[in-house]
Amino acid sequence: MSSATAQPLPSLAAVLAALMQVDTALAQRVTQAIVPQPNAQLGATLLFFLAAMRGGDVRNWLGERASRTLEASGRGELLQRLGAELASLARQSLDPLPGDWRSYALPLYHDGEVSAGRLLVRHRDADEAGQAESGRGGRRFLIDVELSRLGPLQLDGMLKTPRLDLVLRSHRPFPIDDRQEVGRLFADACDACGLAGALSFQPGGQGWVQVARSRGGGATDRYSA
Repeated sequence: MSSATAQPLPSLAAVLAALMQVDTALAQRVTQAIVPQPNAQLGATLLFFLAAMRGGDVRNWLGERASRTLEASGRGELLQRLGAELASLARQSLDPLPGDWRSYALPLYHDGEVSAGRLLVRHRDADEAGQAESGRGGRRFLIDVELSRLGPLQLDGMLKTPRLDLVLRSHRPFPIDDRQEVGRLFADACDACGLAGALSFQPGGQGWVQVARSRGGGATDRYSA
């Protein structure tokens, strides 16, 4: 089962709060544009965050205006702390798990709070090695989050351009209205990216995937119900 983890960027909430005190509109734009959230913009904000983390440039992630606003308001130390935390995440991500998995700690914004998430990416499945080498393989990814209202969630995706298949696992069943809304957002996102695909739901914690190091040092996928 998924479990809560420590916030990977503990200074982020303080940065957003400091911006909100000085310039509410700017704080809202920064939050919506760059902080990963469980909404239709998740893919874009995730890619932007990963690029900023690899580049190690917190000013590029927050934006020059937000960075200057923090400094002008006497909160430049928050910018420095956030930059150090971003660099620490980048160093941690350089240690890949065996089995082609790579793990990224993520900040996630939901219901006015910054919580922790985890992104796992595998460039090819073990049984698709030949396809991957020939350029026909897919990319598997897992996103683990825990939300205050919905509890633990896992998004299990397989991207084989031009197709994206996604499984949304939860402990609590999604109400039909929520399933329809998530389905609409998924379809809209696929259309915007020129992808075909299918979305399915697995409630009750069924099929939960956990990637962990085995006793022999390798990585295993553990499935728990």
